[in-house]
Amino acid sequence: MKFLPAFVFLLTATPLCACLWDRDTIAMEAQGRLEVVETMVGWFDRFPPEYYQMRLDRVTKEIGTTPERLELYDDAAVACDRLGRHDDAVAWMDRKSARMAALPPEQTTDHRYRMHANLGVFRTHQWIKTLERNAQEEKLKLAIEEVKTALEINPNAHFGRERAHLALLEWWQAGLHSPGMQEPLYDSYQLLRSVQADFPNTVDTTSSNLVKGYCGLIQMGSAQDSLDVHFLVSWLLMNDRTPQGHRDSHFALCYLTCLRMTELIKEGREPVYAGKDLHDWLQPEAHFKGSKVPPTREEMLERLPLSLSRVGIWGGSGDQSAIPLWFHQARAAARQRLAAKTAFMQQRFAKGMHPDTHTDFWNGWEEPQMPEVPRTKLEQRVGVPLAAWLSDYSHVGLVVFALAAGGVVAIYVILLVRRKRARPLISADARAECA
Repeated sequence: MKFLPAFVFLLTATPLCACLWDRDTIAMEAQGRLEVVETMVGWFDRFPPEYYQMRLDRVTKEIGTTPERLELYDDAAVACDRLGRHDDAVAWMDRKSARMAALPPEQTTDHRYRMHANLGVFRTHQWIKTLERNAQEEKLKLAIEEVKTALEINPNAHFGRERAHLALLEWWQAGLHSPGMQEPLYDSYQLLRSVQADFPNTVDTTSSNLVKGYCGLIQMGSAQDSLDVHFLVSWLLMNDRTPQGHRDSHFALCYLTCLRMTELIKEGREPVYAGKDLHDWLQPEAHFKGSKVPPTREEMLERLPLSLSRVGIWGGSGDQSAIPLWFHQARAAARQRLAAKTAFMQQRFAKGMHPDTHTDFWNGWEEPQMPEVPRTKLEQRVGVPLAAWLSDYSHVGLVVFALAAGGVVAIYVILLVRRKRARPLISADARAECA
């Protein structure tokens, strides 16, 4: 096929369904997983500091006149956190807690959940920003306890982002106690183990749901530049289960994620996870040690996304060039969109307008379309859903079996009809001879 290769990952002796006709294409994988595509190319909103400063100024005044409005404390705290003032964010939650103390518990259930969920984020940021954070595990434990408390109050809120957040924090904590892990990839099973053990009654603790949760952390949280979160998305995609129930990888989505990871590596981002092996594994030099002719660092970075997606381990062949070409095109369009939308917002801010207070704030903004993902010839001819169905080997096997069975039945019927037609002729001839 012209666009993207079909890859079958051999995971621990589990037999996998074979794939035909470039099953793992961006177009097919994006069906129901568009959040991964949008997340990796950066096609989501990020607001400038003015957005949060104007909100903070407004709600601070409103709290002065209506201190009983508990939701205002959340607005003020989150605005402070977005502005990098994490200690102030925690202080706003302390003020909210004091205000709730005089109210009956049954009236504050939702607000208690919001408070602990927010504190989980604020405590996480405090720990990450701490110098020598790996020696400050107590701060990490505080963040974990806040997220657990929020989940105990509302275990299925935020579309799984809290479960993903908890799994991330406990994975980081595991890295503090096992810095010598020989294979950081497989240590990521801690993600599923921890969530399932702590909160077995949550709606969905599958790897697919965690992917959605981490995409939410990137889009709506502060993980846009987190190597750790992008790594975990790629790892979970490698080990996700398709709707058909086969343990297939999502090669194209994983490759997109690794292309984004390489961008972060080029920018000098470092992982938070304390294990040394993960830090080493993210270095380009670690993937080309056996090269007879050592490539330059630029060449290594060019080839790194494919290596990070573990094609070298699992095998595969074909032309992967369509994926990075489309990725860089979409990334450029996403940057252009963000710059245009930021400029639009800042013009409105200068006039004293804000989305919170002006219903016409977005009048005049025209949302651009994300570049269309490439499709194979089969997808173009029959559509993505039918191409995805046809590319499932089990479906093709059923079709072949049905056609073969139909052919056998047809041949049997034809032979039976011919035999019945031949019998009277034979009997007539025999009677003539006897006469």
